[in-house]
Amino acid sequence: MAVLPSDKNTLAALPEELTQYAVDNQLLAVLVVLPLFAYPLLPSARRSGIRCEMFLIWSSLLSAVILKTATWSKAAPGLVLGEFWQGAMLTISATAGIEGLRVPRSRRAEPEDFHYAAKFMQGFALLRAVDWLLDAVGSAAAEAGWPLYIFRLLTSVVGFMIVGGVSALFLEIHAKDMILRFMTRQVAWWLWLPENGAEEDFGPPWSIAAAVAVGLAPVAVSVIIANAW
Repeated sequence: MAVLPSDKNTLAALPEELTQYAVDNQLLAVLVVLPLFAYPLLPSARRSGIRCEMFLIWSSLLSAVILKTATWSKAAPGLVLGEFWQGAMLTISATAGIEGLRVPRSRRAEPEDFHYAAKFMQGFALLRAVDWLLDAVGSAAAEAGWPLYIFRLLTSVVGFMIVGGVSALFLEIHAKDMILRFMTRQVAWWLWLPENGAEEDFGPPWSIAAAVAVGLAPVAVSVIIANAW
């Protein structure tokens, strides 16, 4: 069968399109994790005049908008821009930042102050476990023979109950405390911060640059993705 010129052009453009989707997904992944890695390196509020939670909220909310916009505008059959964990991390980060800002200055933050962020963490972990179970069941259904199918189905369910149960119990006990320590920057090995015993507020010039990078990264990635297509 002869291939029309338009079909040839479509086939020739496909590898480039796949490459661009891969690059965009990597940029979105960096955008999601950048504020989390930069959080302990941000200047103290008394140095910058801006609370660290504001950088996290700004970056997370703007990144979520960019992720959704890119997903809708760049949609193509068989190609998915963005991943489940990216949306989950952005939701948890934004919620934790907002809850941290809501804590009155008259008292110290407590684990219960991060109730919703912890619940989102537990919920996304459960959804991921359910997604894994459905994939495992679907894979088992594709196998030939009922004995193998039943065996794989049972092992998948047992694995889901064990791993999912342990994860749910761990997060139920520790999620709020983990979020509290991260958001208040009270992590023992972050020794450069006054929250962990440093004598002075943290704010070298490069930390100011890190704060600017966190603030501008969503805008830069949005421009790159928009101009790449």
